[in-house]
Amino acid sequence: MATYSRALDNILAANSRIYIDVLIVSEFINTYARLKWNVMGKPHGDFKRFRKSQDFKPIAQNIASDIKLVLNHCSRVENGFKALDIDGLLAEYARGDADFNDQVIVALCRREDLKLVTDDGDFRGQGISVVTANQGLLA
Repeated sequence: MATYSRALDNILAANSRIYIDVLIVSEFINTYARLKWNVMGKPHGDFKRFRKSQDFKPIAQNIASDIKLVLNHCSRVENGFKALDIDGLLAEYARGDADFNDQVIVALCRREDLKLVTDDGDFRGQGISVVTANQGLLA
């Protein structure tokens, strides 16, 4: 995480624009929440039960606060659902090799000529520019 925090500092120092859409926000929220659940030893045994528990409330507040900080530095962009080749995305998804949200993010990056900052190895070989510290993506 420190690597990506430094990257954000560098991006901001360079006065670069940062774009974000709702799928990125959702992915961040879900990943952050699951990471906390794992670090806490998977309380309540089930993630959904944990998310509905009193234990989750302060975590949800922290996540919301962190998202607001990130959004202060971002320009919101629409993923263009109406313009997506949904049949093509669903055909690719049906082959069982792809995460649908990742497919939509790739389509957005292609359409808007954006670079994606990610640690997710699923973005390897997608034909988009990726900024990452993930060694698997760099290889």
